[in-house]
Amino acid sequence: MTVHNPLTLCNPGDSYPPAPLAVSDIDVPAAEEELNHYLKNILAINIGMGTGRHSGNVPEDIHLAMEQVSRIQWRSEAEERHVVVFTDAPARAGFQQRTLDATRAFAEADDRHFVSTVQVRHEIPEGNEFWEDLDRRTSELLEAMAAVGNGHYVDQNQGRSVLAALLLAVVRDRTAM
Repeated sequence: MTVHNPLTLCNPGDSYPPAPLAVSDIDVPAAEEELNHYLKNILAINIGMGTGRHSGNVPEDIHLAMEQVSRIQWRSEAEERHVVVFTDAPARAGFQQRTLDATRAFAEADDRHFVSTVQVRHEIPEGNEFWEDLDRRTSELLEAMAAVGNGHYVDQNQGRSVLAALLLAVVRDRTAM
């Protein structure tokens, strides 16, 4: 497996814009340290799937992640290319359109490209207008991203596993093909 492009964490602390994590051919011994750094960062991400806890990282830099997607060097033999965005918050203010534009550009570049989204849900205290508004804005953006990305929007209810949400995001109705 080879990945030749930088990957970007959407909320790597307080730094903005975030520094990309570069990953190269993992079969090369020299890349082992870089891969271990990448894996350490990925494994350190606590998205709280199904825990009802909010990370406090609001809003998110989704536009940066989507702009990186267009730079991925996909395997030429890949039949389909799926990007799945998991998030619990909307895009940073003023970057919603940029997020949608990057999503649309990826999906329109090739009929094998798909962008799906998974909204990680949290328990919202009844009557808490801030969190209710955040949840609504997140849903609106993720539904719009899935629509322009020719993908699926998945509302990750409490208790649904990451794997189940991922499968729902990438499985398509192939009878229509």
